[in-house]
Amino acid sequence: MSGSNFGFSGNNYNPSSFIGSTACSTVLHVSGTSVLCKIAPGISENLTSSVSVSEQVGVLSMSFSYLAPDISSVTRSNSGAIPVALLWGKNFGTSGISVGAKIGSTPCNRVAWTSDSSIGCDAVSGYGQGFDVTVIVGNQVRAQAAAFSYSAPELLSVNPIFSSSYQSGSTTISISGSNMGDSFAGVTAKVGHTSCDSVSFINSNTILRCVLNSGTGQGLRIEIDVAGTKGALDSIFSYIPPRLTSFYGGSNSPPAGGFLMTVIGANFGLAEDSPVVVVGSTSAFVTSWQSHTSIVIKPRGGYGISPVLLFNVVNQSSHLSMHFSYDSAQVSSISFASGFLPCTGATVASIFGSNLATLDYSQIVFKTASSASEFTHWSSDTTLIVKVSSGSGCNLIASVTFSQRTGSKTDSISFHKPSIASFTPVSVPTSGFPSLSVSGYGFGQFSASLHVRISSTACNSVMWISDSFILCKVGFGVGKLLSLSVSVSRQVQLLSGLLSFQAPTASSIFPNSVPSSGFTTVTVSGTSVGFAQVSSGLRVTINSTASASTSWLSDTSVKSMIAQVIGPSLSVGFTVASQSCILDNQFSSSAPIISSSAPISHSTVGGSILSLFGKHFGMHPVVSNANLGNTLVIHQYHTSDSCIALEVPAGGGGSVSASLTVSGQSYSFPSSFSYIKPSISSFSPMSSPAVAVGTLTVFGSILARLLIHSKPS
Repeated sequence: MSGSNFGFSGNNYNPSSFIGSTACSTVLHVSGTSVLCKIAPGISENLTSSVSVSEQVGVLSMSFSYLAPDISSVTRSNSGAIPVALLWGKNFGTSGISVGAKIGSTPCNRVAWTSDSSIGCDAVSGYGQGFDVTVIVGNQVRAQAAAFSYSAPELLSVNPIFSSSYQSGSTTISISGSNMGDSFAGVTAKVGHTSCDSVSFINSNTILRCVLNSGTGQGLRIEIDVAGTKGALDSIFSYIPPRLTSFYGGSNSPPAGGFLMTVIGANFGLAEDSPVVVVGSTSAFVTSWQSHTSIVIKPRGGYGISPVLLFNVVNQSSHLSMHFSYDSAQVSSISFASGFLPCTGATVASIFGSNLATLDYSQIVFKTASSASEFTHWSSDTTLIVKVSSGSGCNLIASVTFSQRTGSKTDSISFHKPSIASFTPVSVPTSGFPSLSVSGYGFGQFSASLHVRISSTACNSVMWISDSFILCKVGFGVGKLLSLSVSVSRQVQLLSGLLSFQAPTASSIFPNSVPSSGFTTVTVSGTSVGFAQVSSGLRVTINSTASASTSWLSDTSVKSMIAQVIGPSLSVGFTVASQSCILDNQFSSSAPIISSSAPISHSTVGGSILSLFGKHFGMHPVVSNANLGNTLVIHQYHTSDSCIALEVPAGGGGSVSASLTVSGQSYSFPSSFSYIKPSISSFSPMSSPAVAVGTLTVFGSILARLLIHSKPS
């Protein structure tokens, strides 16, 4: 310390010195103007310094200060019921005397001095954040700004978690937790974005009551604010969702929309909640929010039957199936370049009608019969532009479909019908042909609706190659100049009299000789007879005389039942389905054979009957000639194939041969009979004039009639 009149060294002045009220532990006289004072540890600032010499005291006010306390950090301990602030720094003094601390403006309940560098402060219960921490050491006060915060409120549960009514003030919820403050803390609470109408405490710091305002939404966050410190529970509370009950405004509408509809229900929220209404798949204008039970909407337009009405407000939805329909599309006409559509390739066409909606719906489908167009482009409520896919058929239905509603026009579209230009070969085997080639156009795109027929018989299979070329597998058949038809989706092109199956041929007949009477079965062999299923009109003739019956054996033979056949070198005719062939000079009947005759003696006067016996005489009537000797028999009687009766002419002589010719085939039988010798018993007259001319009658047996003429001598 410096000053004056501090005495002289060595004199017994015994100077003493004080800093504040604390004596220096050692005072050393330096000169008359200075002494040295060894001070003890202490606290405070602006202390008075004093020097006493021979009971004379010199004082210097506010001349000395200890270093001020310095807070470097503040930490918090929550190990007990009361939070403790731990102050760390320096110059906190040598004991707890004259040492204090505050949290904000509130002194600590208890200050525990630990050392010159640490102090503990038991905080008073409270709430809030960003409080200054102040340390008081002697008369020195130092603070660290915003160094302490009370624990934020911690929310644990809410009861109930679902609002039972939409009306404001009708539902109260309890929010439980900790560090929630008290009635003096200005606590506020929110459900979602809506503040509670009022907040009061059931138990301070742990349970508060919130009276709900009107609201909407689900899974809402509940948040409380305690003096600027916030606590929250996420996704914990929901208002009851909206509920749709009915609507008014008609049962149908054009797809363009434009009508008003009133939707009735509950819990629709507020106008500022921006409710969204969808009719079917189309958003509607909410033209007027009436209340939380009624809104007026204006659908933008749509399509379908009984669309679902969807109401959404703050992520809560309600559905209502509507007894309501949009008008179906109407097709009035179709326009394209030509009268018929090509079977291949696609054609752009314009569809005219009404109720085709108000915008380019991707759900629009245009179809011809059952085939959808390649694309459908919306042009207006009355016009569509479509690309009609390849197809086939005539007088087809054209339809426009929106969802479940379809408008159509019958007999409106036809594709080119098939046209046959040529085919090859023009003659095919009766056993069939694997690939009859047919050329033309309008054969469609695939073989599903493609049919080819030979006359009335379908090809076994049809292979579609292109719109202008097809292959037909011809099955077995017979006939000539048959029609060929191609049918595509009930459209038919017919070419008549151009295709034939190969004509039949005959190479042999077995047996080639048969009896002249009775029924005999023969087999005619050849080619192209056909098959049993199709071989109609089978016929065998012998010299143009039809057989009794003919039946199919194979593609190379038939069996025929032949009745009376007479003659040599006969021709065999063979007919299959109006195609015929002739086998010349290959068939004959058996020649007649005479085996006996009776009686074997006949009068010379003739007139008796001679019977010839044998076989192969033929059946009556039959052309036959008989001779007895050299005399042609005039009267003959055909009895059977084995017997013929002849009237014996008058004659004489010995043994007479018989010969028989049947249809050019002859047989001779020698000594078939003999004339009996005559016997004369008398004659008359017995005499006659010599000059007279008369008749002499001779009487006897087996006589010929004689006229004896005599002349006068």
